[in-house]
Amino acid sequence: MGTSRPVSLELTIAPAGGGEPVPLDVSLRVAPRRGGGLEVQAIGRDLRPRRALEQRTMQAERLRTAIQLAGAAAHHINQPLTGIIGFCDLLLASEACSPEQREMVAAIRQQAERIAEIVARMRGMTQVETENYLGQVNILKL
Repeated sequence: MGTSRPVSLELTIAPAGGGEPVPLDVSLRVAPRRGGGLEVQAIGRDLRPRRALEQRTMQAERLRTAIQLAGAAAHHINQPLTGIIGFCDLLLASEACSPEQREMVAAIRQQAERIAEIVARMRGMTQVETENYLGQVNILKL
């Protein structure tokens, strides 16, 4: 009888003295023993470094996706926003508006400028941070 094909499995062991469980990738095979009988050969690899790398890779992918989404949203918001600010400026420069209407247009322009600042922060995103919103959900922190 020859050596069997290796069988691979993942398992988690708990250290004897306590502590954090260790994930392992274990490869087993059965081989003939000199003098008769069989022996089991096992090789175990600690999966913590690979899992840490996978976690960092997933985090980097999430960051890249969030930054791309923020950039796309900023672009699409900025186009109509530029028009709103421009029309506000035209109305404020014209003499067709009453003082009350000028106040309203100025308020609209001021809020549009606030949106423009948020859009600029979205374009400048380099990291993903979240904050709690209304105690129910986490949202991107700009």
